[in-house]
Amino acid sequence: MGANPGLAGRAEMDSWMHFAQSEFEAPLWNKLRHRFILPKEVRVDVGPAAAHDFAAEVKALDRRLGDKPFALGDRFSAVDVLLGDMGGWARAGRFPIESERVNAYFERVLSRPARARAQANGGAMR
Repeated sequence: MGANPGLAGRAEMDSWMHFAQSEFEAPLWNKLRHRFILPKEVRVDVGPAAAHDFAAEVKALDRRLGDKPFALGDRFSAVDVLLGDMGGWARAGRFPIESERVNAYFERVLSRPARARAQANGGAMR
């Protein structure tokens, strides 16, 4: 589930992980903070801005995936676990995902049997 071999494989994985955590997740996290985490007196409605930003990130994910089944090509990796979790989070938060490619990718990732087993175990790693 790791990077493809060599420095180029590691760089590719690092690039995907940075994209996932600093760009793709940012609008999701911003909305969550303002809905549930920040003190009520500093919360604002960031929903429209978060949806706008997330739509741009979906387009970026669509471009980055291209015709590959997974982020690193034919190989399922930790990047797909992370992005899949964010996709589930986005769907639960009712963020529109207006890309057939990205929706198909999330279906592939979110329907994996290991994910179902992990959720059945409360998400605990065993």
